[in-house]
This record gives sequence, C-alpha cells and structure tokens, in this order.
Amino acid sequence: MFTLYRSVQIQITLLFPRETNSMVEEFMLLANISVAQKIYDEFSECALLRKHPAPPPSNYDILNKAAKSKDLVIHTDSAKALADSLDAAQVDG
Repeated sequence: MFTLYRSVQIQITLLFPRETNSMVEEFMLLANISVAQKIYDEFSECALLRKHPAPPPSNYDILNKAAKSKDLVIHTDSAKALADSLDAAQVDG
C-alpha cells in the first residue's frame, strides 16, 4: 500500500505469470507471424507498418505518484526511458 501526499492511498499488486499466460503469448506470436507472412506473400512490393501513438502523459500519473512517494524518478518520455528507469528503480526494505 502506498500513501500519496498524506491522504491518497493506492494499492499495487504484483501478479505472477502462469503457464497459461505463456501459452497465450506464444499463440499470439504465432498468429502475428502467420499474418505477417501472408501479407508479405500477397503484397511483397509494399511495406505495411504499424505505429502506435505515444500514450498521453496522464496515463503515468498513478505510477509517477507511487514512485515519488518512494523517492524514485520514473522517466516516461520514451518506451526505452521508461523501461530503463523501471529496471533501475529500487526501494530499500
């Protein structure tokens, strides 16, 4: 349980992956690979790219508040910066 700014509390739960999660991920990857192969076979002269828009900064509000309550800084300006700062985040105790 994190207490934010003396009055707001949030609860963060750690979920442990199950074997079924891995199986679903594998089937999703297989589906993506199969679709990509079909698109390539049918439209090999064209490029089909997908780009996700950057999430709005407000999506990170709860994460940033929780991090701040533990004196951590989480960088959200890029996916790599986010991943690196989450990897580096450590709280004693």
